[in-house]
Amino acid sequence: MLKVSNLPIPNTDSDLDKLFSRYGKIQIITLLREQESAYVILDNHEYEKDAIEKLNGSLWHKQEVKVEKVQDELLKEQSEETNPYDPPRGK
Repeated sequence: MLKVSNLPIPNTDSDLDKLFSRYGKIQIITLLREQESAYVILDNHEYEKDAIEKLNGSLWHKQEVKVEKVQDELLKEQSEETNPYDPPRGK
């Protein structure tokens, strides 16, 4: 999973799709407009590595963006905590 920060405003999911789709198939884009950031999951780690190398520190709409790898476990933990269909742990 990639964290993209310092995004120019305004931007949309479609803008991010155009930016990242050249590095591989996108699984998920989560745009956090109020934080000027997004999370992007590409089809495999090699695609993510390539996107980091090419985009981190680059100018996008006259603003330098930061692209970094973050733990996929963060997303997994959040989804487990909020899944109402899972039985309570330890029971």
